[in-house]
Amino acid sequence: MQSIVAIDIETTGLNDERDAIIEIGAVKFKGHRVEDEWTSVINPGRHIPEFITSLTGISDAETRNAPKLRDIIHELEAFVGDAPVVGHNIRFDLGFLQKQAGILHNNEVIDTYEIAAVVMPAASRYNLGALGRQLEHALLGARELVAGLEERARVLAVRADHRREERRWHLV
Repeated sequence: MQSIVAIDIETTGLNDERDAIIEIGAVKFKGHRVEDEWTSVINPGRHIPEFITSLTGISDAETRNAPKLRDIIHELEAFVGDAPVVGHNIRFDLGFLQKQAGILHNNEVIDTYEIAAVVMPAASRYNLGALGRQLEHALLGARELVAGLEERARVLAVRADHRREERRWHLV
C-alpha cells in the first residue's frame, strides 16, 4: 500500500498572488497508520491581519522569528516526495504551494471535498464538521493543525469504507 500525505496550510488571506503562507502541516499515512508528520510556522514577511489571527491563532509574534518559506520548502518537498496529496479543498492549498514555492505540481491529488460531494450528494454542507456529524464521526477541536490533518485522513478513510460498502451492496 502506497503512502499518502495529508496537507493543510494557513495563509494571510485567500489570494495566492497577494497573500502569504503562515503555516504548513503534513501527515504521512499508510492505510490508517500515521507514518510521520511535518509542520512549520512560516514568516510571511508582512503583517498578519487581525481577522486571520482570530481564525488561525497565528500572530505576528509567532511568525516573527520563524523561517521564510524559501528556507524550509525543500523539507516539505522531500517529505511529500511523489506520494499522492490529500486534503479538504486541497486545490486551495496546492495553489499557494505551487505558485509561491514551485512544488507539488505532479503529485496525484485527492480532494476530500470533491469526494464528499460525490459520495454524499444529499449532504447539506461539505465542511469537515458537517461531514463528521453526518458520518457520526467526532472531529477534533479547531486549531491543532497536525491533529486536524490526521482527522481529515480518518474522514477520508471512513468515506472510502462507506463507498466500498455501497459498491458491495450494488453488486449483490
